[in-house]
Amino acid sequence: MWISGNFYLTQAQMENNADEVIFYFRSEGWTDEAIAAMLGNMQHESNINPGIWENLTVGTGGYGLVQWTPYTKYSDWVQQQSPGTEWRDNGDWQMYRIRYELQNGLQWLSTDQYPMTFAEFTQSHTAPELLAQVWLYNYERPQVKPQPVRSTSARRWFTYMGGTPGPTELPVWLLFKFKQRR
Repeated sequence: MWISGNFYLTQAQMENNADEVIFYFRSEGWTDEAIAAMLGNMQHESNINPGIWENLTVGTGGYGLVQWTPYTKYSDWVQQQSPGTEWRDNGDWQMYRIRYELQNGLQWLSTDQYPMTFAEFTQSHTAPELLAQVWLYNYERPQVKPQPVRSTSARRWFTYMGGTPGPTELPVWLLFKFKQRR
């Protein structure tokens, strides 16, 4: 059950909501590395709170787990999919929206720096630290970059969820060194 509202969550409340995200995206076949990378970003976008508004200002800016901006990207979509459904504080519908974006080529823009498709991201066993930057640049695209704290958070979520390193995972320092050479 989601903990949701226009307020900041405690660590235990974030973990509760992270469990919802982990369960859902594992069932969708995403790797633990990709889920942890997304959670690392969600932590800094929304506190993993599906009911939070950007800067706690209702009706303006971004909204939800990934801070859809404008929020109507998400709210209007829910009403198109299921008229009358309450879209506020609805973490399940927000996860459905992310799945919908994946399936329909929305939101994700592969960058020259991180030339990975959304589908490749979901199946990647690359270190969660690097995948957190892929999500940041290709999905979130905030004005302030880089944000290495999201990589640190991704590693914590990967550890929290008991993630097992995949066959291609390399130490993060080596991955960043590799990216600089390209």
